[in-house]
Amino acid sequence: MRGQRILSWFSLDPFTRMELIRHGILVFGTDFRHLISPPDRAKIVQAIRRHYEAIRTYGDANAGWLLDTARCLYTLKTNQVIAKTKAGGWAPEIQRFADVLEDALRSEIL
Repeated sequence: MRGQRILSWFSLDPFTRMELIRHGILVFGTDFRHLISPPDRAKIVQAIRRHYEAIRTYGDANAGWLLDTARCLYTLKTNQVIAKTKAGGWAPEIQRFADVLEDALRSEIL
């Protein structure tokens, strides 16, 4: 396995927190979502900055990385998390990325 790390601790990143609070479904046990506080704007921006740096370091110009970037931009704009493909559908509103993201969407869908 490349890029995997074993840690002695676990924490929910801001993206996971937001998705768990909004879309989590209890399958067993006691619902604890009310105990999870949503991340503040500073934590969201910090997580996006880390993700963006990973994209710049390890990513190439493939559709997945471009759609990840669209997802980060969407989260910065709305404080919401959506799927990469949906973010790619939203991102052409940002004129600078329209052509590249439309190509990325075509390659992801096909």
